[in-house]
Amino acid sequence: MAARSRRAVAYGRRSQYDPESKAIDLQHQICADWCERNGWELVGWYADDGISGKKDSRPQFRQMLRRIAEPQEQIGALVIPWLSRLCRASGIYYRDIEPLEKAGLQLIALDIPGSDNPAMAKFMLGIMLLISQFYADEHGQRMRTYNRQRAKRGEWPGGWAAFGYRLDDGRLVPDPKTGPLVVQVFQEFVRQAGDPFRTASALNQAGIPAPRGGLWRPLTIRYLVQGAQYRCKIAYEGTEHDGDGTIAPLVPPELLAQAAALVHAAKRAPGRQRRPRPLSGLLVCGHCQVGRVHAVGGSRGGYRHVQWRCARAVLHSPSCSAKGVSERMLESALGELLAERLKRYAADLPGELPGARVDYKARIDRLRSARRELILLRSQHRISDEEFDQAAGDLSDQITELEAASNADRPVIGAAEVREFLELLAGDWHQAPPAARRTLYLATLNPPVLVRTQPELELAVDTWV
Repeated sequence: MAARSRRAVAYGRRSQYDPESKAIDLQHQICADWCERNGWELVGWYADDGISGKKDSRPQFRQMLRRIAEPQEQIGALVIPWLSRLCRASGIYYRDIEPLEKAGLQLIALDIPGSDNPAMAKFMLGIMLLISQFYADEHGQRMRTYNRQRAKRGEWPGGWAAFGYRLDDGRLVPDPKTGPLVVQVFQEFVRQAGDPFRTASALNQAGIPAPRGGLWRPLTIRYLVQGAQYRCKIAYEGTEHDGDGTIAPLVPPELLAQAAALVHAAKRAPGRQRRPRPLSGLLVCGHCQVGRVHAVGGSRGGYRHVQWRCARAVLHSPSCSAKGVSERMLESALGELLAERLKRYAADLPGELPGARVDYKARIDRLRSARRELILLRSQHRISDEEFDQAAGDLSDQITELEAASNADRPVIGAAEVREFLELLAGDWHQAPPAARRTLYLATLNPPVLVRTQPELELAVDTWV
């Protein structure tokens, strides 16, 4: 790669825990003075205020990396006053900065001695990255210990005060403005029989503001009605503390008990698995070769429909823009295809179909890759919590199901089963029980089924009949 020009960008950051020291203006002046003394043209200054160095989703940090990666910009150096301002996690450096250095970028940290000796600078960089990460980890451990002790004393461990309360000397006291709104949320939750979707819709129609403004979301409703603070407790790191009677109750005990009963009834029983859809784990996107996941939606009449979408498209990934297809349309097309093939072999069908072992490894690997991409997008705040929970639960269920079936023989069916399947396909296929439809798919299909939706629905199916 051609040598880059003497154009440089600088980056600074102020910690959320130490707002007074290492001010951003001072960092900018230090970098500008160094560039002027050493013949570099400072063409850009980026700074994140009050964001931890262990996060790689800092807005200015990501914008700076995108600019450096642009070939037409010809950025030759990245100047930082202290290495700790760039990152507090060595993984961020090796993932985001080191590839740019290999492409010709020069990283100049003004607190690293031996900058004129590349070998010495690289050695010191590795040591200081470890020191910086150690400091961040130790500081986080101290903060967690401190917050844990605060929770045991009945003090709020940190962050925003819970909805309906305000902070007074570190303790939660009822807020006269938002406190009555909490009671309305619980009342609406009980009135809607514990349905968070209908509760959120009713609150939005009533014009009741959400905790941070904007609209109510079902996930926000779930978190609120299960909040330990409304039971006069302080929750921290999964443990609830009594609070020594310092939290005044907001919700009447009877209403609180009704909401708790609805929440408990909605939870799955221990050990109970989510019932799979008839096509779960059998579909793969024909555009990008990644598994498809189902999403449940609703209409004005209350009818809940299911749509199968590519896992990457669900995550708004630019690598795939395949459209979704309704489960009803997909199963109609698949049912017609299976009926045609079953009729073709029904006359001279042997006693039973030979058993076979199906290799699920490639499909499991594709689903795991999609789940890793999902976790990455969630860490970058590019998808909402609700989208993450739905897509991650779908992928995890499919992986678990495929792993359980990976060493099992394919079901063996005979002439009687084929005739039964044909009778099902001859009637209203959508009215057939989901378990019967799934039995047919598992017995006749050699997965995966490739699904293309552009320009129109197209299936690539391999069957055992």
